[in-house]
Amino acid sequence: MKSRLIIFSFLLIAVAIFVWTKDQADQSADRKPQTTEEPDVAGSRSDSERFNARRSERAKAGLADEGDAKKEETTPVAPALAPPVEKMAAVDAPPAGARVTVEGKSYDLVPNQFGEFQRVYVEKGGEAEVTVRYPEAKADDVVIAAMQDGGTIDAEGVGKALRLDKSLKLHFTAQTTAEGGISRILLTKGADRKTVELWGGEEPPLKSEVK
Repeated sequence: MKSRLIIFSFLLIAVAIFVWTKDQADQSADRKPQTTEEPDVAGSRSDSERFNARRSERAKAGLADEGDAKKEETTPVAPALAPPVEKMAAVDAPPAGARVTVEGKSYDLVPNQFGEFQRVYVEKGGEAEVTVRYPEAKADDVVIAAMQDGGTIDAEGVGKALRLDKSLKLHFTAQTTAEGGISRILLTKGADRKTVELWGGEEPPLKSEVK
């Protein structure tokens, strides 16, 4: 009988110790700080909301957004434009011109694309003082003057070598024939050719067609 009482007493003591140990463990667990986890973002927010949230957090932390950094790296910088170059106006040399003086009256002439000056009328066997300017030549350049239809240059012959003066002009006197009619003076300077045309007397009228 005594042995049973002893065993029963040990069992009671063991149960009491077990209960006391469990109570201590539960109290210790209650004293630990509770951490609350955020609910699954994927279930409550969209991808764009999560991206914006992360971007906002990075901005608060003072970190540059990777996407913005890439944009800054890849965005080309437009080169500085050079100031526009002003067009310089083309300055053409003054065209070669001629002055023909007949009986005190002067005519200023300009050559056509073939180097031919306008016709000037004189008396039969009359004279004309001719001045021709060569703006692209040099002083002392030589120009050959030749009468093509008779007449003389400076009363010396049908042809003469003339030199340009300091103003790049040449001067001569052309005399037409007594028969009158056309009298052309060819001026040759290298490949440059010009023609001064005189007419001695009155120009005959054009013939009308008789039916």
